[in-house]
Amino acid sequence: MKRVVAILMLCGFLIPCAYGDTIDPFEKGCKRVFDSPAKWRSGNSAHPDWQDYCWDYVEKQASNWKWVGNAESRRKAAEKKRKEDERRRKEAERRKKEEERRLAEIKRKRLEAEAEAERKRLAEERLAKEREERRKKVLATYKDLPFSEVEQFLANSSDTPNPVIGFYVGHLFNEYSSEFADPLEALQKVVQRAKNKGISLAHLKYAPLKFLERKKAVKEGDGEDTFDVRFDLAGIPPVFRPDELSTETIKQEILNEVHQYFVLVNVHDGVIDRNVTNHQTIASEYKVGENALPNPRYSMAQLETEEAYAELREGKVRQRQCSGICQGVSCFVCLAWIGKIKGLRADYEKAKSRLRKTPMTISKPVYQPYEFKKNEIRVEKQAVVEAFVFGKQSELLSVRNISHTESETFSLIYGLHQKDKNRSKHTSGISTEQEVSRYEIRGVTLKFDGIFHSNRVIDGEIETGTLIGEVLDGLNSKIGRLEGKDGGRQPELPVGTATDNARFQSVVIVLHPEGSIGSGFYVSPDVILTNYHVIEGTKFLEIVTFDGAETFGKVIGKDIRLDLALIKVQQRGPPVTLFEHGSFSAGATVDAIGHPQGLEFSLTRGIVSGVRRLPSLYDPGGKPVRFIQSDVAINPGNSGGPLFLANKVVGVNDWKLAKTEVEGLSFSIHVSEVKKFLKKYGL
Repeated sequence: MKRVVAILMLCGFLIPCAYGDTIDPFEKGCKRVFDSPAKWRSGNSAHPDWQDYCWDYVEKQASNWKWVGNAESRRKAAEKKRKEDERRRKEAERRKKEEERRLAEIKRKRLEAEAEAERKRLAEERLAKEREERRKKVLATYKDLPFSEVEQFLANSSDTPNPVIGFYVGHLFNEYSSEFADPLEALQKVVQRAKNKGISLAHLKYAPLKFLERKKAVKEGDGEDTFDVRFDLAGIPPVFRPDELSTETIKQEILNEVHQYFVLVNVHDGVIDRNVTNHQTIASEYKVGENALPNPRYSMAQLETEEAYAELREGKVRQRQCSGICQGVSCFVCLAWIGKIKGLRADYEKAKSRLRKTPMTISKPVYQPYEFKKNEIRVEKQAVVEAFVFGKQSELLSVRNISHTESETFSLIYGLHQKDKNRSKHTSGISTEQEVSRYEIRGVTLKFDGIFHSNRVIDGEIETGTLIGEVLDGLNSKIGRLEGKDGGRQPELPVGTATDNARFQSVVIVLHPEGSIGSGFYVSPDVILTNYHVIEGTKFLEIVTFDGAETFGKVIGKDIRLDLALIKVQQRGPPVTLFEHGSFSAGATVDAIGHPQGLEFSLTRGIVSGVRRLPSLYDPGGKPVRFIQSDVAINPGNSGGPLFLANKVVGVNDWKLAKTEVEGLSFSIHVSEVKKFLKKYGL
């Protein structure tokens, strides 16, 4: 057996030799020492296993020693390095040839591109020359060329010559004018055909129709119930864009212009229409406190603890009784009680722990029932633009109308308590009054080319043939009537059934969204005056006139110190006459009209007790307010109503002293304070 092992070991050394791979028995040991952290590389070896023959395997390069191995290892390393160098040389030659081929390909493509660019340049120069020659020919002879050829030339030309495009538009306009009586309709056909043919009208300097826009000298209304209407002129050729001019300038413009027709564009301010489509009174509850109630779980835990203690106590008694009478083997039965008592004690401790962790009482919220209001408001915005087409003699040929309507519905709530138990649910999908206002004042932009596609008015207020000057004057007077500056006709209101007193026609009911009621009266055909505390907390209110008509109002002004507010309404009514001249003294008879305790349109009469300055209810430390003291019966619902002296208003009913020992002390805001307030808002 030992011989076999020796033979195998011998073969292990000899077999590699047969393949020419000599194994140096000392190289491995020296390599291990060389790789160790001994500091011998500086020539001062400190490793005990480093032998003198190990120096044959290292070589000093610069200031460091490098392992090179024996001669065979060096030969193999040199051969490996030679092969690597040869591989790198061949790789470098291959890359060089590839780079030369790539550069040659780039050069070829560049030369081809330059040749192609030169070919295109020459072709473009030739085409440009041909176009220029064609352009000159058309400019010289376009009136004699067939119209189809002129149209084809314009369709293929990016730089449209002005004389040619003018001839093109004029020719088509004359052709369509014989087919359509309305010149605006004929121009629409011209613009549409040019668009279909791809002909740009941007360089057109003259058009058969001149567009003029009447510049409003004043805003229609006071701006609180209107919004701006603008034109989108994107893509509209400059020649068709309207010049915004005043009335007098338009008249002068028409006298000096040489256009065949004129289109007067009249843009009205957008009109807002608000309606309460649904009114709800919603019952809910809000949290007012908490009640401490006995906790049933605490009673259960207390009972479990008592039961566990009773079982433990009974077990101890049974164990003591058993220990006192046991003899011999029967004592083993008593020993079982020791383990049972241990379990009963653990159950008792667990019951006590649960009892300590269970609160004696629980808190139950207390809710107070109440009601709040919810309104569905539909806001409709309408924009109207009129286009008056005038002929060569400035006579009206036709009227066109562009109408744009949009609407949105908002949900508003009033009087919702901060601690409502379902507040998040109630406020879901609810808008604010600020959001409503933002929507109302947001302007509308109309496409100007909508004038070409607008509806023609058949039976309008202005008859065809009317001269442009008369049309302009009519538009100005129409605006004046809208503003009530020309003493326009007021709506005819029926005589009330309760009384024939004309003063009732000017008084209205003001309904707050939260359910309260107040009074008000017209100070202009579409503006109502009332108290600030009547409208406090809201911007939109419902208004009921004397004839029963329901309308919608928006707060447009207020003075908290004076306790006055203005409401813009859509239902027009006759304004009151304010007391102007002279004075009234104590003893003068005055009448108050209002809705005390919901008794609508009630009249109470009394006498003036005096005129005095008193602190404002809202600003006690500020400037005093001038009041009329009277003994007129004023109750909740009278607030904001007028105080009449004969047929003129001398005050606005405001407040009274309500005490058991006080009687006949009512106060109305003096007419002088009212006039100052109205003047701030141009009334």
